[in-house]
Amino acid sequence: MLERRWASLIVVCSALLVISLDNTILHIALPAIQSNFNASLSELQWIISSYVLVFASLLLTMGTIGDRLGRKPIFIAGMVLFGIASLAATLTRSTGMLIATRALMGLGAAVVMPATLSTVTATFHNPRERAQAIAIWAAVFGLGVGIGPVMGGFLLEHFNWHAVFLINVPVVFITLLAGQRYIDNSYDEAAAPVDAIGVVLSICGLFALVYGIIEAGVKGWGAPDVVLAFSLAVLLLLYFACWEGITDNPMLPISLFQNPTFSVASVSLGLVTFVMFGLLLMLSPFLQLIQGYTPLETGLKLLPIALFGALSAALSARVVRILGLKTTILTGLLITIISMIVSAESISVHVSYGWIVFVLSLGSFGLGLVVSPSTNMIMSTLPANKAGIGSAMNDTTRQLGGTLGVAVIGTIINGVYIDNMNTLMNSAPIQAVMNLFPADQVEQAVQYVRSSLQGAHGVAAEILTQSPENMRQIAGRVSDLLITNSNQAFVTGSAHALWFGVIIMIATTLFALWLLPESAPTSVHDHTTSYLPHIEPEVEREAVPVIGD
Repeated sequence: MLERRWASLIVVCSALLVISLDNTILHIALPAIQSNFNASLSELQWIISSYVLVFASLLLTMGTIGDRLGRKPIFIAGMVLFGIASLAATLTRSTGMLIATRALMGLGAAVVMPATLSTVTATFHNPRERAQAIAIWAAVFGLGVGIGPVMGGFLLEHFNWHAVFLINVPVVFITLLAGQRYIDNSYDEAAAPVDAIGVVLSICGLFALVYGIIEAGVKGWGAPDVVLAFSLAVLLLLYFACWEGITDNPMLPISLFQNPTFSVASVSLGLVTFVMFGLLLMLSPFLQLIQGYTPLETGLKLLPIALFGALSAALSARVVRILGLKTTILTGLLITIISMIVSAESISVHVSYGWIVFVLSLGSFGLGLVVSPSTNMIMSTLPANKAGIGSAMNDTTRQLGGTLGVAVIGTIINGVYIDNMNTLMNSAPIQAVMNLFPADQVEQAVQYVRSSLQGAHGVAAEILTQSPENMRQIAGRVSDLLITNSNQAFVTGSAHALWFGVIIMIATTLFALWLLPESAPTSVHDHTTSYLPHIEPEVEREAVPVIGD
């Protein structure tokens, strides 16, 4: 029979899978949602971003609350909230309601996410088993992000867009039943009173930071509200850091960052996630709009890339035992750098799918060798009774890195794209056809072309179908010109973004090479006295065979 701790791992990984799916599953459904609600591009951005905004802002707070109140009840409460919000999302009748329910889903995810990793850390006392369990946890998170587009494409092909939310409900129900049976509760017996000032400062500061990152990707980094958001974030987070350094009961002990293992692992994980999520932003429109695949085909073609990352994450614990921690992480970073350099040099409108999947799967494999050991490093530096705040720091680092990656990579691609399309839209052939339409339609069309690759393709189709019969031939040429140039502009912007990612990864590698310790500490988790009485220290035993052993 499967031992209780491994059954607990399956339960928390099931919850983690459905939460990580929601990071990407909705991207495939955006065209259908836009058509259903006649939503603007800004509204679509916020349907995606409201989840991330609430999620990232509350992770630290929820990790602390889980340490204090108990990880099992927090896990159960978060799953209930996530399930209710998912069901509510299927019943929405406006974009405003959908944005609100997505934010509520983000709240549920923020409650659950720290509880998953902290439960794993509190359940597995054997350092070798714990490293393997964390490797599986990281693999499941990466797999969820990767299979999100596949699941979204499948559901859209057979049902309407509501299904991308409804699919969460049965998973949540089964996870709740299993969690009630197999998850043991644990908490910090010496938990200090709630740091109310720290809670408020962290939520407001992180909210302002994530809001600024999201809006920068839409409006640009110099927009007044973006500058204001970043200014508030700096002030609030600096005040938060100062407060945590002087209060008697800090929510996030600043002394953690004096440990180079904790600091290097957190920074490395954030920068790697920055690159990973930024590249995911590029791949979906490239495969759907430029290479012409359906949503389901796009998801399936992205799946091998995700599987290679999940595989390397699952195997990473074994690789660390063979090569050592520092060598494993540096190897993963170097593999990723090589993959990105080759991608930046070879990307083109007509590049073959086989080449794409080979090069990016190589990079994904490298990333998996970095993410799982970095996560284990973060958790290994903390006593087990602080596992919730350690998990929250790990998750916050991921979310902030991913959100910043989407915003920055998106801004680079959009900047190059807009420059190229502005030149095209002012050319004589385009102007000749545009003059055939009313001025208000022309202005709207130009905005669509400049806003996105999808907008340019839509306008090209409208030019072809609505031009007068005597202009049909030239309209066809202009339509082809618009599609060809918009595709090339997007690819050029993607190449710039890839080179920027290379710079980030090289900086991460040098940082890790300089400060990364040779091995992660393991002794802190040997102290099990902070658990509830029914969780007893385990004696050394033979591990259940799992991936990587």
